[in-house]
Amino acid sequence: MNILDKVKSYREEENRLKWEGTFADYLNIIKERPEVAQTAHSRVYNMVKSAGVEERDGQKMYEFFGQEIFGLETAIE
Repeated sequence: MNILDKVKSYREEENRLKWEGTFADYLNIIKERPEVAQTAHSRVYNMVKSAGVEERDGQKMYEFFGQEIFGLETAIE
């Protein structure tokens, strides 16, 4: 894929995600899908947690970091 195709694809995706509405419309969306209102930190934590969490000796081991990061054994919470 060349750079122009990537730019075109990016623009199409941005247009697909574009939303306009009232605050009441936004609140109705949140009622149906509460994850829409999550903070970035919460989204990242949920992504990490979705890979699996195992508890060993009272400490959480996050499978997300199983092989990608070496030397970080203790979870920082």
